[in-house]
Amino acid sequence: MTRAERTRYWTDSVERQAASGMSGRAWCRENEVNLDRFYSWRRKLAASSAGGFIKLRTGSEEAGIRIRLGAEPSIEVDRGFDPATLRAVLAALHPAVVCLA
Repeated sequence: MTRAERTRYWTDSVERQAASGMSGRAWCRENEVNLDRFYSWRRKLAASSAGGFIKLRTGSEEAGIRIRLGAEPSIEVDRGFDPATLRAVLAALHPAVVCLA
C-alpha cells in the first residue's frame, strides 16, 4: 500500500468513526481495527489540519459549529447545533476528551 493509499484509508476510517457517533474504542472493536494505530492516525490527521479556521458541515448543511485552532483555540456553537458532531470533532481532536451527553 502506498503512503497516499494508507493516508486515504485512515482518513476514511477516522471520518467513518466520527460519523458513527461511537467511541473510538467501540468503533475499532466493531470494525476490527487496531485501536492504538487508529488513535495514532487520528492524532496525526488532526495535527495536519491544525492552525486554521474549520467550518463543519454535515452533508450539505452547516453543523452550526465553528472551531478556531492555534494559539488561542475557541469553539463557537449556534443555537440548534448538532451535539453529536461536536462530540465527534472533540474526540478526533483529542482522544482523551470525555464528552458528557
